[in-house]
Amino acid sequence: MSRHPGGSARALESYLRDHQLPEAIFCFTDSLAIGALSVLHLAGHRVPEDVLVAGFDDIDHGKFAVPALTTISFDKRALAEEVMRLLRGRMVDRKREPVQLTLPYQLVKRASSAAN
Repeated sequence: MSRHPGGSARALESYLRDHQLPEAIFCFTDSLAIGALSVLHLAGHRVPEDVLVAGFDDIDHGKFAVPALTTISFDKRALAEEVMRLLRGRMVDRKREPVQLTLPYQLVKRASSAAN
């Protein structure tokens, strides 16, 4: 699937042709969630009354989506720094064991996941 709103919109349209509306949709990025919001609106589904929607990465556009998008926010710079640190370590030692890392994050609850 594409990582753009149009790609998620097409995927959700296809899904809804053969499946019932789920209780919630969690998208890999906020851009994908915005595409899902559009499809749901055009199909007459109410967010959050009929289906909850959330994204991941807290882009500025999510605040202005209708309804405002619930998201997971995290320090993107810290993520990039950790990824580069781990990549450099792997390049130095190819046999290095995989590392599991959890960075701090925050749920930013907005209108797409909670009726006002």
